[in-house]
Amino acid sequence: MDIIAILGPPGSGKGTYSEALAKRHGFAHVSSGDLLRARAKIDDELGRQVKDLMDQNILLPDEIVSKVVEDHLKHLPADTTVILDGFPRKMDNYHSLHKMQMKHGWHIQSVLAIDVSEQLCTDRILGRGRNKLDKDPKEVAKRFEDYRAETVPVIQSYAARGMLLSIDGDGSIEDCVARAEAALGLGAKGAGNKPFPQPK
Repeated sequence: MDIIAILGPPGSGKGTYSEALAKRHGFAHVSSGDLLRARAKIDDELGRQVKDLMDQNILLPDEIVSKVVEDHLKHLPADTTVILDGFPRKMDNYHSLHKMQMKHGWHIQSVLAIDVSEQLCTDRILGRGRNKLDKDPKEVAKRFEDYRAETVPVIQSYAARGMLLSIDGDGSIEDCVARAEAALGLGAKGAGNKPFPQPK
């Protein structure tokens, strides 16, 4: 299995660009948030654990998030290319993903970081106002504090390994997806069979 991880601040468009790349190139889009919500509906030990914590509005432990991601990925066909959206979000996730790679023989092709200003992301989040938290500037500011403390070290770690690709996230969806395709070496729409650049 080949993995492309997409990371970026809240409101950077990770989910939108991940879905577009997956659709255009036949990849599997795996969103950690979607996986957790889906897992909470499954009546098994892990599913009940996820549901109980989510029902109590308790932040899910990194260990559980990693378990849910691994459980989903290991059931995909071995020749799948996965767009991993929003994971690894913390250094604990980063180390867990590395252990998964060693255990299952998975390969991280690239890590794509979306570079976009905090102000623009904040404007997007407040503008869409999907829920009560999205409408509260203090809550949005807290999400950026968490991003700087938790996700930026992950991005820096991949950069130090020569695996990071960065794109400008300011612009239309089409422009940003095109930049992502260029960075990943995908070429034009439908050119998903072109080779990816190998990490340095």
